Amino acid sequence: MTILPDYSQSERAREWTSQAACCLRARTWIPTRSERAIALDVSRGLRYPSNTIPPHSDEPTWWRLQRLARWAPVIRLALLASGRTAPVEMVDLPTSTEAITLADLLTAIYAVADTTEEWHNHYTGAETPEGLGDAECFFHGIGEVLTAVATRDL
Repeated sequence: MTILPDYSQSERAREWTSQAACCLRARTWIPTRSERAIALDVSRGLRYPSNTIPPHSDEPTWWRLQRLARWAPVIRLALLASGRTAPVEMVDLPTSTEAITLADLLTAIYAVADTTEEWHNHYTGAETPEGLGDAECFFHGIGEVLTAVATRDL
């Protein structure tokens, strides 16, 4: 049996997402034109049609993993466009007075994206990752935040 990667980074990434949304609402983070363009491309590139809100437990596991595995390479490209590379280690959450950037947010969520990509790479059809439904919900929420960054509408 394949040992699947740990999904424990998700809570830290959720904190980052929440902080980013708060900064957008409070206007302490006003995304640059470049950040808005990158966020729009990422959110459009990873959007998928569905009749239901996640988790998509009625769909085959391989398809659910395939959909999530797309996040890691897209985030790597977005980070390169932002002038960064994709680390796997978590970055520190900024204090409420610190500025946040799209690259900071993408770096924070990359660890979760990397884990879901590993789930896909190690999937044998015999097991379903324990946090799969949670990961689907997490990335659905990230997509909404990225759309808000792109449109300045939160």
